[in-house]
Parts: sequence; structure tokens; C-alpha cells
Amino acid sequence: MRVFVATKATQGAHVHDRMDGIDGELVWLLEPCRACWCYPDGRCTCGRMFSGLSSLRETSTAVVSEVPGLTREDLERAMRGFVRARRDLFC
Repeated sequence: MRVFVATKATQGAHVHDRMDGIDGELVWLLEPCRACWCYPDGRCTCGRMFSGLSSLRETSTAVVSEVPGLTREDLERAMRGFVRARRDLFC
């Protein structure tokens, strides 16, 4: 299955690049806040960051990668776990 994974490969190409996640972990994009919709290169970074499904940390760089053996069910389980972990962290 092809999915987005965090990568360090292109870090530094943009002034706002950041890699706090784990190289190769599954990532997804969160809904950006209002400030990021208006000013994508502004102070808030949520509009330009992927969030790691296992580390819950952010990276600005990701790549589409083929992950052998990963099933749709595995991906859904990882995403549900991510949502539960974020809810527990922020609520």
C-alpha cells in the first residue's frame, strides 16, 4: 500500500522545515487552523506539518512510499489510535 511517511531526505529545503517525528513513520495532514488558512507561512505551523501516527510529532517533509504488507485495516487501526492518543493528550 502506498502511504505518506515522514522523511529527513529534503529537510532544509524550506526555511520552515522541521522534523520532530520518526523517519519513515506513517503521517497524515491535520486540518489547519484559521491563522494557517490565511497565512500559511505565518507563526503557526499546523498548516504545513504532517503529524506522525505513532510519535504524535510533526514533520514538514513526507514522501509517498510503498509499505509492503500494510493493509487498509492496519492503516485504519493506526489512524484510530492516533485520534485516541491526541484526544487523550488535548482533552
